[in-house]
Amino acid sequence: GGFKYIFQDGMIFSSEIKKKTAVPIQAQFPESDRMDFSENHTHGHYHDPNEKKRQLNRIVRVIGHLQFVKQMIEDDKDCSEILIQISAARSALNGLGKEIINEHITHCITHAVENGDTEAIQEFQKAIEKYL
Repeated sequence: GGFKYIFQDGMIFSSEIKKKTAVPIQAQFPESDRMDFSENHTHGHYHDPNEKKRQLNRIVRVIGHLQFVKQMIEDDKDCSEILIQISAARSALNGLGKEIINEHITHCITHAVENGDTEAIQEFQKAIEKYL
């Protein structure tokens, strides 16, 4: 068995390799555990396609890593080994967060400042507070 993660049509899918069926990753988590991203943003976003691809590849690897941690727990592996793997996954997520922050500052916030878009700056400040 095992799982494969793919990015398609703006969503991350996981599929159990032996079953060859894909389920949106969002459907795998209870509604109460999901964040609400329904707020409409009034400023435009442009993301470099190469950077976006790198970020998506990174998150797919993190998801795969977390699936491995889940399997370790199911297989009653040593707790110390599990904690080390969780630490590695956390580190990978933090690295992704830093990349996204850097790209957002470099592109979106720079354009927001140039255009006097204080709302975009305030949204970013709120996001940073939640991230930290």
